[in-house]
Amino acid sequence: MATWPKQGLNIVVHDDNMLAVLSREVDEAASQVWKGVSPLKLSSGLYAEWVSTADGELAAWSKEDGHNATGKRCSVVLALPGVEIEGNFLGAAAATNVLAATDYGLNRDLAVSAPLIGGATRGWYILDSAVAAAVRITEFATNFPLPESQNDRPIAGDSDVRLRAHPLISILHWYD
Repeated sequence: MATWPKQGLNIVVHDDNMLAVLSREVDEAASQVWKGVSPLKLSSGLYAEWVSTADGELAAWSKEDGHNATGKRCSVVLALPGVEIEGNFLGAAAATNVLAATDYGLNRDLAVSAPLIGGATRGWYILDSAVAAAVRITEFATNFPLPESQNDRPIAGDSDVRLRAHPLISILHWYD
């Protein structure tokens, strides 16, 4: 079975037109240090890194690193139904996790790990836990297939796979 490299989240939309319609330049809260694609919330009218479902509603996905300064703007994609993420499916503290066929369709948590992408580079991943479920696994698919694998997508028994998920409607800021 194959082991997938750990990488940060990616945003998955149907086409460039959809990406353009859902993208915004927004005001960023002070001292934000998120990296790459990260979940964001609205806090006093400013965008800040989302921590968990207990932290508030998910409003957007960042398209760039936080600026760690006051008065900055950042590029985001609104977290709406139809926007998926792709990420590694890992255990607690970004530990190795083996994909099971029964993982399809499950609600799972989002988590962040400081050393996810090597060294001190932090990144978000799909956590194999439902304590604070934030996303539903929708597809065993990836934009980053393994060159040495005979399969173009993750299969049961693979470790640290990349798969697709969408945020649960119950945690979205924009959904009525």
